[in-house]
Parts: sequence; C-alpha cells; structure tokens
Amino acid sequence: DQQDQQDQQDQQDQQDQQDQQDQQDQQDQQDQQDQQDQQDQQDQQDQQEAEDGKQEPATEEEQPQPQQQESQQNDPSQLQQQIDQDEETPEEDWEERQWLQRIPDDPGGLLRRKFLHQYKQRQHQTASDKPW
Repeated sequence: DQQDQQDQQDQQDQQDQQDQQDQQDQQDQQDQQDQQDQQDQQDQQDQQEAEDGKQEPATEEEQPQPQQQESQQNDPSQLQQQIDQDEETPEEDWEERQWLQRIPDDPGGLLRRKFLHQYKQRQHQTASDKPW
C-alpha cells in the first residue's frame, strides 16, 4: 500500500515536471515568435524610412556648410556637444547589432576573394612589367 502511494506520488511528480516543461517550452516559443514579430516590424520600419529617405531630397538646412563645420571643429564646447549627439542610445545600439547580425559570417569566402584579388593584381602587374 505504501509502495503504491509512493508510485502514485512519483507519477504525479513526473507529470508535474512534464507539465512545467511544456509550459516553459510554450513560453519560450511565444517569446521567440514575439521577438521575430518585433524584428519583422523593425525591418519594415527601416525599409520604409530608407525609401522615404531616398524620395525626399536633402534641404540646405540638413547639409552643413563647410564654414560651419570648420568653426565647429575649432570650438571645444561645440565639439563636445557634437560628441554627445553622436552617442547612440541603447535602442539604436541594439538595432545596429541586429542589423549586423543579418550579415552572413563567411570568413572563408572573404579569404577566397582576397586571394583572388591579389592573384589578379599580380597577373596584371607581371603583364605590365614586360618590356615588350
């Protein structure tokens, strides 16, 4: 009788653990889906902003004049203000990291292209070094 109770308790514990694991898996899946939805939404916003930026020509106010740039470089307080403005917010930093993560990581391909480029440069160099 006591063994039956222990077996039932063990089965109940296993069932509870399984239920808890299932709930955790569902939560993880939902979190992953939410994150993907957020990324997709951000991508759409970025694409829309990029398209809007291409369509709207820059105004003179948006393009600093060279004289203004020179005066800003000479004034330390304005230089500090420029540095403060250039610092990214955590959200912008996160967005930048997300954007960079979409770039495929292919070091082998980069090396192949580098070696091919060097090879072509050497071929061109030896062809132009011939005196005849």
